[in-house]
Amino acid sequence: MQTSCTQCGECCRKGGPALHIEDKFLIMQGKLPASGLFTLRKGEVGMDPVENKKIILEEEIIKIQPDSNRDWACIHLSEKGDACEVYDTRPLEIERKIIEGDMDAAMPMLPEMEKQAASLLELFKI
Repeated sequence: MQTSCTQCGECCRKGGPALHIEDKFLIMQGKLPASGLFTLRKGEVGMDPVENKKIILEEEIIKIQPDSNRDWACIHLSEKGDACEVYDTRPLEIERKIIEGDMDAAMPMLPEMEKQAASLLELFKI
């Protein structure tokens, strides 16, 4: 089992992470500027990374803005496409995927993490 990031960029190419209340400090410290975030609202279409299909969202989610030149890839994915430019201050969702060491094993955590994102929305009154 993989226990550390191999900097393959796979997580980043799949749309980047949703943010959670634990990521508040990254925003407050300017490490993830609010201008680089967007909100997917309850009832909007989102992507289910486990099933790899579009779904209607049951909760609101704050995500890192995708790179408009690279489909849904995270804006912090390096130009070469194999490394995170904010790795040292990466959001919790990415950290948990790496700690698990297996993205497929981490995916079942997403529904609970999406509910936590609603708390972050409330905190920022978005």
